[in-house]
Formats: sequence, structure tokens, C-alpha cells
Amino acid sequence: MNSNNTQNINALPIGSVLRCGEREYRIKSVLGQGGFGITYLASAKVRVGNVPVEAEFAIKEHFDSTINMRQGREVITSNPTKVLEIQESINSFLAEARRLNELSLSHPNIVNVNESFRENGTAYYVMEYIRGENLRVYTRRHPNGRLQEAEALRIIKSIGSALEHLHSRRMTHLDVKPDNILMRADGTPVLIDFGLAKRYDSNGRPTTTNKDAGCSDGYAPMEQYVGITSFTPEADVYALAATLLYMLTGRDPRKATEISSVIIAGSLNGLASPKTSLAILH
Repeated sequence: MNSNNTQNINALPIGSVLRCGEREYRIKSVLGQGGFGITYLASAKVRVGNVPVEAEFAIKEHFDSTINMRQGREVITSNPTKVLEIQESINSFLAEARRLNELSLSHPNIVNVNESFRENGTAYYVMEYIRGENLRVYTRRHPNGRLQEAEALRIIKSIGSALEHLHSRRMTHLDVKPDNILMRADGTPVLIDFGLAKRYDSNGRPTTTNKDAGCSDGYAPMEQYVGITSFTPEADVYALAATLLYMLTGRDPRKATEISSVIIAGSLNGLASPKTSLAILH
């Protein structure tokens, strides 16, 4: 997670302190903002044995940019008729944080999520801060701005394993793309940003209240533009293949409405084995 020092008008001021129990997190910078949250770089004192150590964390704040605004430090709702909707969304946000904590404890390719808490009229959850670059930057640094097939497959198998772990628990990520995969210093890829993730019951109905917040062109399948209302792991598989295509070609795939097997085959010309090319086409 690379720090972005540009202060967002909706974000907490740099230096703000968030408290969870006895721990204090001090905001150092804004890492990014999506439709339903702001992510910060923060520091806090932790103990290694009896020695206090300053450690860095990433903290996600629930903030719906369509109906939230900030009044001082407090997050308020600009539309009084949406208060109940926001509270339901915050409850869902905290429930997802708890589920992500369970998921990250059991899979090495999912970002580690620690504690969650309420403050400033909203909610937060604390994640590890990964000092690395995203897969887009990592790919661009290689010769010709693309990866060799063996390296691309190593990465995609790890993220595929993370998705399999999610799907076995009836969750979908719904925003897999190079920007949402971070590379640890040891080369381990980590899936991040679960802002669009949804969980489903045994009948395939969503149990999360987060709204559909658009699609990432080139990585979202056709059905996601219409709106996914049932458990559809295939949407993540499409995005996974699109991410593999990006790594091999160094170019974002075309939008789902504009892409075809002929275009995919042409872009892969000589860059992948027949087996890998066929997998991407499927």
C-alpha cells in the first residue's frame, strides 16, 4: 500500500488520533478513497515483549461519498432520510471486517485484518500496512512492461487460491484487478480492497447491504454491469483471467462489451503457451 500524501477534502486531518480500547492510531497520510471508504496510513505503539515499538497500519474508514460528509471529525449523513441506510451499511462494514479477520488468518494471500471499532459517527477496521507496490506497478517494471508466463502463472495461482478460499465461504470479491493486488517484498501477492465484496446465504442471496458501486472496465464481466444479485463466483474468475491477460500483455483488457476471442488471441500472439491462452479465452 503506497502512501498518497494528497489530503482528501473528506478525509480526517493528518495527525488525527483514533482510539480502540487502550491503543491509539495516529493518521499519517491518506492512502486512497473509494465510493464507500477512505483508507489511511496510521502508526501506533505496540509491544514486542516489554519494548514499545512504533508500527504502521492501514485503517479503512466507512465513508459513503454519495451521502456522507464530515463535520469536524464526525461523519454525518447529508440526507436525513438515509440515516437508517447508513447505519445498516456500517453494521455490514463491521461484519465484513470480522469475516475478513477470519479469512486472513487462514490464507496467506489475503490482506491481514485486525481489529474493528466505532468512532466519529462511523466505523473503522485495521489492516496490516504492506510496504510494497501493486501488481500494475510491479508488471510495468519488467522488460517491455509485462511478465513472463511462469511468473504470471505463479502470481495468478496464488490469487486464485485466495478466491477459492473466499468462494468456499460463499463470498465474492467483485473487484479483482492489478491495482487490488499488492506484492510483498518476498514476491508474495496479496489480495486487498474488499469494498465491493459480498457474502451470500445457502440460497445464493446476498447477506451484505453494500450497494453495487460500479465496475472496473476490462476486469468486470458483462453481468456485473447489469447488477449481480446472486452468488456468482464466475465474476471473480473472469476478473482473474483478465488480470492474467494484463500481466502477459502489459495492457488493460478491453471492456466486456467490446472484447472478443479474436481480440484476446491477437493480443496474446506468442506471449503465452496454447494451454494458458486457451484458459484465458475460456
